[in-house]
Amino acid sequence: MLHPLLHSIWVECEVFFALGKSLSRHIALALSTLFTNLMLTLNHSMQCGKCKQMKVAYSQAQTRSADEPMTTFCECMNCGNRWKFS
Repeated sequence: MLHPLLHSIWVECEVFFALGKSLSRHIALALSTLFTNLMLTLNHSMQCGKCKQMKVAYSQAQTRSADEPMTTFCECMNCGNRWKFS
C-alpha cells in the first residue's frame, strides 16, 4: 500500500497527465511537500496552544545567521495549527 502522501501525488499526476499539462513543475512541488512532511518529527513533549493536544510534529531550519538559534516550525497533528519559534 502506498503512503497516503504518495497516493495523493500519484492521483494528482494522473489528473494533470489526462489534461495534457506539464508535470515537471507540479511533480517538483509535490515531492518537495512530501519530503518536508516526512522530515517532520513527532514530539509528545510540546503542546498545541489551540487544541491543547500533545501531538505536535516539528522540523528545524537555520533561517538566520549562524550565531542565531535555529527556527523550529511546529504543526499540530490533531487540529493542523502551525507556529514557529526561535
